[in-house]
Amino acid sequence: MDKNLITIKPLGGIGEIGANMFLLTTCETVVLIDAGMLFPREDVFGVDFLLPDLSSIERIDALIVTHAHEDHIGAIHMVIKKFPQLLVYAPPFAQSLIQRKLHEKKLKGTISSYSEMVDINIGKLAIRPIRVNHSIPDSFGLFVFDQKNSYCLLYVSDFKTDPANYFGQKFNLDNISSLVAKFKVRLLFADSTNILMDKRGPTEAEIVPNLEKIFAQAPGRIFITAFPSNIARIKTILSIAKAQKKRVVPHGRSVISYIEAAQELKLLDTSYHLTKIDELKDPTAKNLVIFASGCQGDFKGALKRVTSGNDSTFTMCPSDTFIFSSRAIPGNESKVNAIVDEICQAGCFIYTANEYEIHSTGHPSKEELRQLYGAFQPTHAIPVHGTHYFIKRHLEFIDSLQMNISAIGLRAFDELSLTEKLEVNIERNVGPKLTIIHGNDLEIESSAISQKRKIAESGLIVLAISVAKLSNSNRNSNSKNKNNNGKGRENLNNASFAKIKFLGLPEMFNTYQENIREMAYKIKDDLISASIAGSEEEIAALEETLRIAIRKFANNILGYKPITVVQIA
Repeated sequence: MDKNLITIKPLGGIGEIGANMFLLTTCETVVLIDAGMLFPREDVFGVDFLLPDLSSIERIDALIVTHAHEDHIGAIHMVIKKFPQLLVYAPPFAQSLIQRKLHEKKLKGTISSYSEMVDINIGKLAIRPIRVNHSIPDSFGLFVFDQKNSYCLLYVSDFKTDPANYFGQKFNLDNISSLVAKFKVRLLFADSTNILMDKRGPTEAEIVPNLEKIFAQAPGRIFITAFPSNIARIKTILSIAKAQKKRVVPHGRSVISYIEAAQELKLLDTSYHLTKIDELKDPTAKNLVIFASGCQGDFKGALKRVTSGNDSTFTMCPSDTFIFSSRAIPGNESKVNAIVDEICQAGCFIYTANEYEIHSTGHPSKEELRQLYGAFQPTHAIPVHGTHYFIKRHLEFIDSLQMNISAIGLRAFDELSLTEKLEVNIERNVGPKLTIIHGNDLEIESSAISQKRKIAESGLIVLAISVAKLSNSNRNSNSKNKNNNGKGRENLNNASFAKIKFLGLPEMFNTYQENIREMAYKIKDDLISASIAGSEEEIAALEETLRIAIRKFANNILGYKPITVVQIA
């Protein structure tokens, strides 16, 4: 049987924008490219993030990070927990942020920095970092090749071409062309995020005049939000604020963390004093520029706190100007639009990237992809970093190039293998669902998420019955029956045998507590009998009988069935 030279398995990053992880396996080496997380949809209750299922991965020799975005490094602590001796290679900016993340999680890890065009050798696999331009400093593609020069692959999941980049970090396509000519098989894994855009968007330098104008026209405070990792945008904001004698206030943990990392590496001018929240004497001052986290509508973001009236420092007023210097990631549109509506209701001024040229994307249009394909001349091309719809459109784009490229559509956990005969084989696999993480980095099952959703949608009824107190109530009732000619139920309202709690239900439903208590009282003899007999099965059956009866009763009143818990003790 023909042996495989290399097998590539995407664990995530295909079919969604996030959770980027690619596994490269040779006969002697296992390398993971990136360890990203995926932020949950807004309808997933109580979830912090999702990541690819790692349970089937038994070995990783090295992890190589392409850049510092959370969809590429956000799950790195989870990977290191599973593989504590793992060697991690990252560019300097990512290295700094990863070390901060590990320190916060009280984890240790060996994070080595790499630089452009200096090979990382892992076994017989050579990996050469290729600098690319993106919306965050120190971004790289990875050029992977064997020492016999029979094949190469280029992984560029995030890039753009910006001839006027702030940090001089350009994507040198001529460099790519000079590298690939000698290889018989050339595999290209390329970004699909902006596949619907025909032409390149504005550069970072081209949006500066529009931001300058908006800043100058603002009658009061400015609240601006963007991806906190976009250090070029932060640099732009600082420059404009300094020229217009405004004070910039970072607001939100992620914003502060990225700024501190950038200052440490001298990517930002440290001479410009950023005003901390606790240094503010007057949070209503008109010369303030508040850079708020949460540009994707994050529930815990500073922007959401401000617009919902829950921020401890800032309260919206009509003279405020809000600038959205970013676009919503697919799937986050409704969350962002909800915040926009809150701002409009407050009567504030608002500028969004949908209406004004105030955002420079970090991803390639078809025009830029065409340049990449021309430089790399792939024999096989595999779209990555996109929803299934974007992947489909990217495959169609490859066919339209008429370059004799084999376009391959992969899904998570499919395996692409290159044999010794340089034949490409695809093994289709049905991979596990993404792992759901919440709280203290704990995995939570999808069934529990479903239960959370049902509680949030329908509310909760809890009935706790004390059989001992019910027995006492029963004896008191019998005594009163003898003394009052059978009329011994007048004290049922005060009976303590049943504790009832309603959560998430209309206040009017509280008037029906007595009805639910009576349901329990009607089967008092069965409850007492089962308790005396010590029959767990009978008690469980009675709990289920009451649960069903209460849900039916509630449905008649409310029009829906709350989650109901009955506990007999």
